[in-house]
Amino acid sequence: FISVKLCTFNNNRKDTMRLKNPSRNEAVIYQYIIMFSTFTRNFGSALTAENIQLMSVKFSTFNHNSRYAMLFKKSRGSQIEIHRCRIMNNNYIKTLKGTVSFSGTWARRAVIHSSYFANNSASHGGGGIFFGNLRRVSVHNCIFTSNKVDAGGGAIKFKKANGIHVSHSVFKANIADERGGALRMIWSTSGDIKIELCKFYRNEAVEGGAIYSAEISRPVFLLSCVFRQNIAREQGAVIVYNSIR
Repeated sequence: FISVKLCTFNNNRKDTMRLKNPSRNEAVIYQYIIMFSTFTRNFGSALTAENIQLMSVKFSTFNHNSRYAMLFKKSRGSQIEIHRCRIMNNNYIKTLKGTVSFSGTWARRAVIHSSYFANNSASHGGGGIFFGNLRRVSVHNCIFTSNKVDAGGGAIKFKKANGIHVSHSVFKANIADERGGALRMIWSTSGDIKIELCKFYRNEAVEGGAIYSAEISRPVFLLSCVFRQNIAREQGAVIVYNSIR
């Protein structure tokens, strides 16, 4: 068990905090909690977690870090929660996916709740968040504004993520240079995709100004959402949907 509370991490070089459960001890349940802490202007990733089972990041701020704000990897079967965090102005070195990145995790569940993502940028997939290889994803009561990505998913990219639920969230002025100004979803093969009670304002992409989905074999439900002034430079100002043939 590791608990980090009321700490400030500023101007540190190389990855600031790295948490790793050794592979030989994967049967042991390690729990990590970070609360009321600030990560500012660190060179490299602010937080990297590998092979973890349970992790909560709450009431914390990640501002002006040069790589990932949070990177979760190789955490098969894990449960990860991000609650009431502020992730802002993180500008990434090329080739990185997402401000907050779940990369090759096969996590059991990831929950992002009541958090704020603003003015972040990434090169590949997900200016705000990249979800890769997750069994269940929930994004609730969050705000994504002015995030940018060189590829797809100005706010969030879902890749091989199943059981996606996005609710009560606002996506405003996010930009993708390719597809999905706010959301991009690809290769989801199990679990429904539900987007409800969300607002999409002035998001922009080449295709799918608000939402772009491709190679999806499950239903996509849009429920009680509002779409205003979204822009697609080629097609689908609101949504482009390409299912698996």
